[in-house]
Amino acid sequence: MVEVEGLDEVLADLANFGEELQETTTTSLNEIARALPNQLRAQIFAKKTNRTYGLSNSIQATVNNNKLSLEMKAYGYFQVFGVTGTKVAGFGLPLSVLQNLSSTPNGITNFKFNKIKHPGIFGVQSAADTISGLDDLIVNTLLED
Repeated sequence: MVEVEGLDEVLADLANFGEELQETTTTSLNEIARALPNQLRAQIFAKKTNRTYGLSNSIQATVNNNKLSLEMKAYGYFQVFGVTGTKVAGFGLPLSVLQNLSSTPNGITNFKFNKIKHPGIFGVQSAADTISGLDDLIVNTLLED
């Protein structure tokens, strides 16, 4: 049996790296969870009227087991991404969001007004970009730390 010098040190360094990565991930996700709701509120309500504060108060982000969850009332996604109407096209929802909102088996929902004449709901591009780009935000935050 051949012994490799320094193997214990390498294994200890790897264990330390794993612990540091775990701490960095948890810290980064918690930072994002604290900042994200306020960022989305600012983006959405810079373009829309906040009449009842129901949507504003419902926007929250939580971290559980290194998973970031974004929650808001369902109509918030319509406000963010827009709804197809007779004059306005929505930005379109990412498939991951559609699957979470949809009641159809294949996860595809067409958010539009089709029985009434409605001008549509304009989405908020900056908020749509923020939600669609959460994966990049997480990676960039981890790389910065």
